[in-house]
Amino acid sequence: YCFTITYKIEGQRQYDLRCDSEAECNIWIDAIKRASYSKVLEQKEELEQKHLHLLQILDSERQAKWHYVQQTEELACEVKKLKEELQKFRKEVYGNHCKVDEETDDLKKIKK
Repeated sequence: YCFTITYKIEGQRQYDLRCDSEAECNIWIDAIKRASYSKVLEQKEELEQKHLHLLQILDSERQAKWHYVQQTEELACEVKKLKEELQKFRKEVYGNHCKVDEETDDLKKIKK
């Protein structure tokens, strides 16, 4: 009974392990699975999942920000248009008051 452990990342190291029985082989395999390296791999996988989740959140936040920027620009244009309309309205109202004042001046001259 034998099995092999291969490290592909670190320069292709390989370990051949042999046992006298299948039970001993299974005990070795279980011990290796419980070793700290396997825990590190599990933690790495958990962190990768969390990282992917955070990337998804970041992407959704970027999309929301883009949407809000567009909305802000649209509202700024609307405010600009309303200000222009208000200025035109004020000019019309002020212009009408001036005409009324002029007419009253004319009427005053006629009356004199």
